[in-house]
Amino acid sequence: MLWQVAALDRALRDPDPGELSRWFPALRHVPVDILDPPAQRRLLATYVEEWRRYPDPRVSSFLDSEPLEEVGRSD
Repeated sequence: MLWQVAALDRALRDPDPGELSRWFPALRHVPVDILDPPAQRRLLATYVEEWRRYPDPRVSSFLDSEPLEEVGRSD
C-alpha cells in the first residue's frame, strides 16, 4: 500500500495529466458520469494526504515532504 500511495503522490504532482492513468490504467475505465477526472484527482489526493498524516515515520519516507495542494482544482 505504501508503494501505491507513493506512486499516486508522484503521479498527482506530475504536470502531465496523463501520468496518473499511465501509472493506474484502470482509472480510464471509471465512467466520467460517476467520477470525472478532476474529481478522481481530488479523491486520490485526499487518500494520499490521509496517508501523509498517518503517525508512523516510515510512511513519510515514501512520500514527498510537501502536501498536495489543490490537485485537480484547475482541470
